[in-house]
Amino acid sequence: MTVLPVRHNIAAEWLRCRAWILPALEDCRGAYTEDDILSGLLSRHYLLFAGHRAAAVTYVEEFPALKVFHMFLAGGELGELRAMEADVAAHAKQAGITRMEISGRRGWLRALPGYSELCTTMIKDL
Repeated sequence: MTVLPVRHNIAAEWLRCRAWILPALEDCRGAYTEDDILSGLLSRHYLLFAGHRAAAVTYVEEFPALKVFHMFLAGGELGELRAMEADVAAHAKQAGITRMEISGRRGWLRALPGYSELCTTMIKDL
């Protein structure tokens, strides 16, 4: 199965996949709401990659010297997410993007070979 970004029926696909993404959204500790994500998907600022039992939300971040395809929300069945990563990376490469980044818990390093840890992000609520 090849997973491509959802281009049609975005709201319906979000409703189908949201239960997989909401736990990851909680890990963002208030940085985004569900409405923020849906609005970003509908405006095409974010892309939704939706599988049968897993989904991921991505965006492109542009720096002066490179473009990064950033997967910042993902959830669902781990095996499908592992397979989906290859499709997401292929989509990014085809779009001329030279780097993939994934934000998430440290356990993703074990789940997705080929990635290295760039930094640790720590937060403190004030």
